[in-house]
Amino acid sequence: MVIALITLLFLGGGSLSGFLADVDALRDQIKQELPRGPERSAALDVLDRMEDAQEERSESLEGTAGLLHDEIADHEATVYDVDALWEAYHRSRSAYNHRLVALRFELKAQLTREQWQAVFAAE
Repeated sequence: MVIALITLLFLGGGSLSGFLADVDALRDQIKQELPRGPERSAALDVLDRMEDAQEERSESLEGTAGLLHDEIADHEATVYDVDALWEAYHRSRSAYNHRLVALRFELKAQLTREQWQAVFAAE
């Protein structure tokens, strides 16, 4: 059971490398579709903050994995100790997801309808 949970953490929802590729592709699309200027800079700033959020999330996952490993290795740890770590992990994941959704809406507010459709035409 514990091995399955750790596998889920790292392989079943904790992977962010695909997300980074999406941000890189979005950055390329924005540079292609928007002329140089404040609108383009603002949109790229949102993408920078998305990457920052991803890096923070990645560090958080590493920390959670280390804590979980320590708790599991501690023979005196209780199920409540491990549950507390999982609850913190799920709260962190939820906060991260909300942050990314908010940043996507912020990006949408930076672009006109036509720009949005051009940037996300490939999706």
